Amino acid sequence: MNADLRKIADGLAGLAGRERRLAAAVGAAGLVVSLAASWAAVLVLVVGRTPRRWVLAAGLALLLTGVAGAAVWTLRRWREGRDLLRQARRVEALRPELRGRLITAAERPEGPVGAESPALLALAARRAGAVLDGISPELVHPARPARLAGAGAAAALGLLLALGLLLPVGPIDALRMLRGGPAAAEEAAEAAPTDPERAVVGDIVLRYEYPDYTGLEPLEIRNSNGTARGAPGTRVTVWARTADRFASAELELLAGEAEPARGPAELADGRDLRAAFTIASPGIWRFRLIDGQGELSLSPDYAVEVEQDLAPTVELQVRSDRIQVAWNERIPLAWIARDDFGVQKVTARLDGGREVALREPLDPPISLKGALSKTPEELGLAPGDQAVLEIQAWDNDAVSGSKAGRSRKIELVVMGPKGQARRVFQFRRELRDALVDVLADFTLDPSPPAEQQAALSRWGEAVAGRFDPLDGLVDTYWDALHSGSLEGLIMEEVRRLGGGLLRFVQVVAEPGVEAPVSDRDLATLGALRGELVEQLETAVLMLDKMVRIQAMGQLYQTGQELSEAAQLVEARAAAGAGLQAIQARLSTLDRMEPRLLSAAQDLADGPLPALVQRSVADADQLEARIRELAAEGGADPERAERLTRLLADVYRHLEAQLEHMQREAEEESDELESRIQELIEELERLEGLERDLEGRTR
Repeated sequence: MNADLRKIADGLAGLAGRERRLAAAVGAAGLVVSLAASWAAVLVLVVGRTPRRWVLAAGLALLLTGVAGAAVWTLRRWREGRDLLRQARRVEALRPELRGRLITAAERPEGPVGAESPALLALAARRAGAVLDGISPELVHPARPARLAGAGAAAALGLLLALGLLLPVGPIDALRMLRGGPAAAEEAAEAAPTDPERAVVGDIVLRYEYPDYTGLEPLEIRNSNGTARGAPGTRVTVWARTADRFASAELELLAGEAEPARGPAELADGRDLRAAFTIASPGIWRFRLIDGQGELSLSPDYAVEVEQDLAPTVELQVRSDRIQVAWNERIPLAWIARDDFGVQKVTARLDGGREVALREPLDPPISLKGALSKTPEELGLAPGDQAVLEIQAWDNDAVSGSKAGRSRKIELVVMGPKGQARRVFQFRRELRDALVDVLADFTLDPSPPAEQQAALSRWGEAVAGRFDPLDGLVDTYWDALHSGSLEGLIMEEVRRLGGGLLRFVQVVAEPGVEAPVSDRDLATLGALRGELVEQLETAVLMLDKMVRIQAMGQLYQTGQELSEAAQLVEARAAAGAGLQAIQARLSTLDRMEPRLLSAAQDLADGPLPALVQRSVADADQLEARIRELAAEGGADPERAERLTRLLADVYRHLEAQLEHMQREAEEESDELESRIQELIEELERLEGLERDLEGRTR
């Protein structure tokens, strides 16, 4: 784990600790409120001369309900608080400028996944760590709920104290009544003996045998309080011992308003009980005990709590909720599916209900990761389609049935060859322009940039900001920056050289120190800066040639289309078509000419843009004359035919010149492709050397 990722993990762990502490404070306040409320209810019931058994039942019910609710809430929040991704999402919600960087870093505590770039991950982690350092823990996890809970606990204790002062029976009297004092005996005698007596049962042992699909070993709980808790299908065996001897026994299950379900219970030596039941729904269980005179007694009621097997969780390792990809290109989408007991299968689901199987392991693991590794064509999509994609995982629940958990939704835009080419062209142009700005700043720097340590430190801080536009391109075109692309290698190499330069400045230049920098350090600084400038120049020239060649291809294609459209106008005029029909055809040229001028803008220098502008201007004049003839009633068809022939000649001549330049561009493209391959091999070699050096340094 590098320093930036470790720093993020430590910061998120601190937020998690604060959330757990606040949850514990709220839970403790809830326990106080539960105790106060249950004891206040006991006081009120005692004053109302309620039978002792009902007072006990009501007090215990309120107390257990409050304690269970507070405990469940606290435990749930405690478990949620341990999730570092949860902390990352909370910070992301407060700082939208993070744009998923913090979540990306939190999901990769051990470094990049698959073919991801270590440099880009380090960049994202560094920026996310800076934002995380600047955010207040109070803003992420306010203490206000804990303060309100404490105030509520204090108010509950105050209410209990007031009741003790106002009511004729105080807490001590109520306690004596509940323990069976004289007053309790009198009330028990007055109460109608309609309910069976409660038997004293202890030494409870519970043994859990979980469903096979969970893969859990049996668990035995000694000295249990009797509460049975497990997933549906869990078999519970109970051992217990009664204080008195009985002749027979049976087990009784009560769930909601359903009829009680009874089963056999073994009774040994009149006191040792053994029974078993299967957890299916929440409720209670108890023993029905018959003594030698046939009198019925009931054991205390013990809770049956169902722990539902939740659906799997699916996380996507993707920065954006929108992916643009060519119809025959693999979708860059990685996923991780997790379940408490096992992931049975993983599918990709498109809007409309279409599903494609991704993984179906023979032995379902609790965690399964993979990549989509599908093209839009394999998903049944065509160029131009837009679809909503989500990854869903199914668990191996053999009792309640397999359940599906789904990831967040991703908008998938499928591009055809033209759309993909346009996006690549746009990316290369923006990357070239961004690198030109970075190169210009380094070119304008004095040499050396500073001779004093303080000044050099300030220069280093300014240099760090020069790479910010590249970060914006990473966020926009992240799905195109895989490790094998030229653009990705250029970005990594620029970041590597720039990072090395900045690290060196941090080592040799102490902020606030006016001491001079040694000549040796200045020489090393100049070498590092020169290497970075050389790489920037190479990348800019390479990208500029690629942009110009692609722009030339687009310009030639548009020129061909215009020439064909102009020749069609000429053919219509030669065939005797009326000026109105010819004028309608001219509107097609009007729509295509701006595309031609726009394509020429990417070739700003040289004679070609001027040639295109002159040709379009000449064509506009001829089109204007044709429209004038049409406005005059079209009395001179021969002149109209001559004008259309001249119009077609303008675009034929332009097409011929563009064709000649396109052939030259194709020859240059072959040479450029060879140079690009050499550059890629050199960058990969340098990356390997850097990793080897880093390993030896460590």
